Amino acid sequence: MLPASPFLLLACAGLLAGCAVRSDQVAPAPTAVQPLLALSCNQLRGALDGVEQQVEDLAFAVDAQRGNNFIALGLGVMAFWPALMVMRGNEQQAAELALLKGEHEALLQAMASKPCARDEAPDVPKLPDDGVHRGLPAAGDRYTYQDFEPISGQPAGRIEWRLRKVKPGRLEYVSGDETMRWTTDAAGNWRSGAVMGLRLLRFLRADAVPGQQLEGEVGTGDVQDGVGRIEGRVTALLTHELEGRRFEAARIELQGHVPSNVRDTQTPAAGSEGIEGWLVVERRTGQVLQAEVRSGNPAFAWRRRLVRFVRG
Repeated sequence: MLPASPFLLLACAGLLAGCAVRSDQVAPAPTAVQPLLALSCNQLRGALDGVEQQVEDLAFAVDAQRGNNFIALGLGVMAFWPALMVMRGNEQQAAELALLKGEHEALLQAMASKPCARDEAPDVPKLPDDGVHRGLPAAGDRYTYQDFEPISGQPAGRIEWRLRKVKPGRLEYVSGDETMRWTTDAAGNWRSGAVMGLRLLRFLRADAVPGQQLEGEVGTGDVQDGVGRIEGRVTALLTHELEGRRFEAARIELQGHVPSNVRDTQTPAAGSEGIEGWLVVERRTGQVLQAEVRSGNPAFAWRRRLVRFVRG
């Protein structure tokens, strides 16, 4: 039996991959607002927080399945037909996401009609500045970073962001000018929103230990861009103090491959560039304290260092 040609594999895989949609392509399902008007503002806020978490989790799952399809596409073209068999649509997850998005919109409409302020209550109580709490993240914490040109190493400006909310399993950040918001899980892996730097997906682990092997994906700050595959190893644990904040950190060496064309999310097998370097990340939050990452694709080259911290 003759082996299938790459062109046939591409055609078949294209049909399979076409069944998968991105989370941002899923429209909210119509949801009645009237039943929600009987809830108090506090009840609506609590329900909204819960739904937002579910939306983020399911959107992440929808996009992960789509990404797995494209990874399988690359394997199938370069290696063997069975790799394509792992590809499948994500219609059921997308349908569930549509319902949750509809519920989210209905909750916002109910809150607006009452009206209710979304952030009427403080996000978390202010933590005492003592030895027990000094290393814990708190809403209002501000981080200032110095960026550097990837090749020359010359300073390239500073950026600032603020930790807006601390919730179980989720951290929400906002840029200094309030124009960008993004969330991560408790380990620092990206969940939603456009970020000021690289997005690490399913890569970081909470409470990393020396010798631990890591693998996951990396993307640029633009959520519409393609992602690459990376693997890493925890090489050391560090303690760093900056302006009254003690950071328990891990140094991670990483390497992998990223798309040659950062906008090409459809055919990852078409070309790739190497990526390598290291990160120093806080073990409690995954906050990147320092980064030296090189790549043949400039969009994935990253040099950054935390230079200032202000306690919330």
